Amino acid sequence: MKGLVRYMLHMDDPNKFKYQKEDMIVYGGVDVDELLKKTTTDRYKLIKEMIEFIDEQGIVEFKSLMDYAMKFKFDDWFPLLCDNSAYVIQEYIKSNRYKSDR
Repeated sequence: MKGLVRYMLHMDDPNKFKYQKEDMIVYGGVDVDELLKKTTTDRYKLIKEMIEFIDEQGIVEFKSLMDYAMKFKFDDWFPLLCDNSAYVIQEYIKSNRYKSDR
């Protein structure tokens, strides 16, 4: 079911128009938000992706990452940073900044 919802919204195809989940008509009490909720494995993959981005871009301020996530990664990085991964990412950025000052 989760794969079908992702397919219908074109979430995994960068070449197709992205539909909003709020516009999806559902039947039988299906909870789209619950189906699209990130698993622990998904969250760890996204955190890894953010850390790689931080290193590649030389990010030394949390605000820079939040601004990027809000503008370009609103559906995956932004909620993760707002809900439960900000601490580990902030500490990673802070340690990078401290390391580069030495």
